[in-house]
Amino acid sequence: MNEAYQRMKALLEKTGMRFTPGGITNAEISAYAQGIELVKNAFEAAEGAVFILTFGKPDYNYFASLLCLDSSRYTEQELQNEIIYRLSHSFGDYTADCFVNDFNKIGSGSYEHMSIDYGEGVEPDCKDIVFSDVDRNDLAELGKFIKAYQNGDNSFYDGTGLTFDEWHDWGLTFNEYDALGLPFNILDHLSI
Repeated sequence: MNEAYQRMKALLEKTGMRFTPGGITNAEISAYAQGIELVKNAFEAAEGAVFILTFGKPDYNYFASLLCLDSSRYTEQELQNEIIYRLSHSFGDYTADCFVNDFNKIGSGSYEHMSIDYGEGVEPDCKDIVFSDVDRNDLAELGKFIKAYQNGDNSFYDGTGLTFDEWHDWGLTFNEYDALGLPFNILDHLSI
């Protein structure tokens, strides 16, 4: 048995619990110990990967998943550079140049900042971002971009939307639509 099991068993035996081979208590503590061992191993792996350039044979997919990057779109060196680029910026401390650079990595499409009058009490310099002409294969990257920049309700897609027949003809399952990660106000206006 592992160290976690031995420690839990020693502590619980002091309370009068018995650990007979094949017993329920023994099995339950063994299961807990296995779970604790998995968590411990995950923490050790994370600790070993704190610095991207020094953690042995790199598994960039670990960082890519944390940063919502599609690792299949990059070579290993490009992925490493993108991870370093993303992690070198403070969260929420992006410049207009970062925004443009990151949008260009989507692969297709364009965007426009638009001032929309929401009525009294709303800041006049409030801008919405309207995306257009993003290729179908790049929609998941658009979803990640929107998530990274926290545009939420201030993002729209310049399109008339799809009819139910067009949605059906597109041939995606609910899970595939969900995996795009696009807010409803984008999905609602898509025209493919």
